[in-house]
Amino acid sequence: MQAGLWAEEHVTGPLRRLAPERLRNLLWLPAGPLRMLSPMHLWPGIAVSLAVDPFLRAWPQPLQSRVAMVVADTASTIPGVVPLTTTLATLAAELGPTRVRLSCGARWGSHLATKIPGLVDGPADANGLLCEVAEAEVVVLMCHGRAGGPDDAELEVTTVGGTSETVTIQAIAANPRRVKGQTFILLSCETGRTGSWIHQAGGLAGTLLACGARHVLAPLWPVQVHVAGEFGATALRALAAGRNLDELLADPGRERSVADDISRVAFVLWTA
Repeated sequence: MQAGLWAEEHVTGPLRRLAPERLRNLLWLPAGPLRMLSPMHLWPGIAVSLAVDPFLRAWPQPLQSRVAMVVADTASTIPGVVPLTTTLATLAAELGPTRVRLSCGARWGSHLATKIPGLVDGPADANGLLCEVAEAEVVVLMCHGRAGGPDDAELEVTTVGGTSETVTIQAIAANPRRVKGQTFILLSCETGRTGSWIHQAGGLAGTLLACGARHVLAPLWPVQVHVAGEFGATALRALAAGRNLDELLADPGRERSVADDISRVAFVLWTA
């Protein structure tokens, strides 16, 4: 709270006085503790994209948007994971061909006895995640995330037998050719954290950007499942409508509880 008030008084306040009155879009290059503050609080009502380098890449328009969705619920701790995945997969199918890997403990694919658009008969394990990423333009991930520091971050996925395994940033960086201009929608806790280094972004989001990701939409801190699901659905609708993802961060949304609001403002958009 104190860091946010200090930033508003000494950083964003003076910058706002220099900015145009009707500022709508902003490329924000934070460093140090500013990377842990929500742009929705620092720049309310403004579509903010975060970056490490002001010289953004010129991305070609993809010929089609193939979507890969990986949802791993190893310990059955994601409430309503099957209907939530069904909703997200249905929205993803509006973008293009969709492949979905869903694991609920030891059950996955056809073992779930449910109809989900694009459901693959395979577990949401580490190999499956890395393979699906390489064949998609839009990647949606929902599983448990953890960020211990800029060089210590991981995702928890599920083996074929239903046990937990991790995908580390080192495993992703080992073959950066898998990441080639994708847009990542990460609905996993702490996956938007990038560390305080000035010269580069660490963590999962930073690793994906360094490997070649176009955008990474992810939360800075732990979020509630239903808020993450709503945010993911809104992001997929925006992509299907041809909107920019940073517009989601300028929209205050409907009135909600304090807990829900804390989860919602955790989301940031990193771009390269």
